[in-house]
Amino acid sequence: MSDLMQSIQQYSGTEEQWTRVSAGMRNLMEFPDDEPADFQKVTKGMDVHWQAFMAGLYDYQHWSKGNVSPQSLKLDAEWTPLRKIYRSATPPDEFFAWYNVIIPRGELLWK
Repeated sequence: MSDLMQSIQQYSGTEEQWTRVSAGMRNLMEFPDDEPADFQKVTKGMDVHWQAFMAGLYDYQHWSKGNVSPQSLKLDAEWTPLRKIYRSATPPDEFFAWYNVIIPRGELLWK
């Protein structure tokens, strides 16, 4: 998980965006069984890549994204926040892959 957080810091862009992304991730890691804040509030100010990533996290945790259309969050091309993708037989996690965010299955094991 620390590698994922370092990658997020590297790829998040502006400091304000990093603050939003890291706060959302921290909430998910520290309180994985609690319903998080409203999806639109959590993702406000994030670029489309991080919004898609957070949508995958919400889906992974089986949390509601409210009335946000999942189709509106789907990226046009594949993207990953990871510095490197292992070229193994590990398929991408389906919750993220639907949004074209590539995270190998099993990468997020805090649940």
